Formats: sequence, C-alpha cells, structure tokens
Amino acid sequence: MSITAHINNLRARRELPFTRGERAAQRAREAPDFHTLSQAERDRRVMEAVSAA
Repeated sequence: MSITAHINNLRARRELPFTRGERAAQRAREAPDFHTLSQAERDRRVMEAVSAA
C-alpha cells in the first residue's frame, strides 16, 4: 500500500483530519466555473487558495 492510500484510508475513517490547505483547495475546485477554466488557471486558483490558508 502506498503512503497516499494509507493516508486516504485514515481520512475515510476520520482518524486523520484534512489540513486547512487541503480544505481550501477543495473549496476552490468546487467553484461553479472551475471546470470551464484552462488547466493553468485551475492550478493558479488552487495554489492561491492553499497559500492563503
């Protein structure tokens, strides 16, 4: 099992909380226009959200 899979398993059981940056990135990805943007703009928005968190 990879470390990523292990972390995801812990999170699924609510044993390991998400960080503020991860939650901010998820909110950025949930924006209504997110999937209509170019990949570069998507990346920029997610990175800005993580940096601001």
